[in-house]
Amino acid sequence: MGTWLRSGVGLLLLTLGAGCGSDELNSPTAAKLKAIGALYLDCAIARNGQGPASEEEFKKHLKGLPDHVIGSHKIDPKALDAAFVSGRDDQPFVILYGVKITRVSGEEAPLIAHEKTGKDGRRLVAFANGKVALVDDARLQELKSAGP
Repeated sequence: MGTWLRSGVGLLLLTLGAGCGSDELNSPTAAKLKAIGALYLDCAIARNGQGPASEEEFKKHLKGLPDHVIGSHKIDPKALDAAFVSGRDDQPFVILYGVKITRVSGEEAPLIAHEKTGKDGRRLVAFANGKVALVDDARLQELKSAGP
């Protein structure tokens, strides 16, 4: 393969990679959302599938967990408020309180939280199975209207 062809293929791969949001999916904000999704599920399990009704109720549940459980999700138990703020748009996450969780799999789970405004027209969203995705506004609306 010629040098110019290798360079062209490399440039193409770089261009495709830049659009997929892989950096955002590995960002500190994505890590926070993964934790929120997993901990929301933990709260719902403790409540027979019913998600916390409010931020106050969710944080009360989190404060009742051992520090090592919160820490295992890379959240400082002494700085819970910081875990609820996006580093990409510097706004609190929008958490969908009161979601009834009836089914969760590795591929499917209800939407639990998302960035308020995100960045460059895209927002990170979190699901109850701890997965995070980067979506545009149209996809976010689809996810929200789909319900649990």
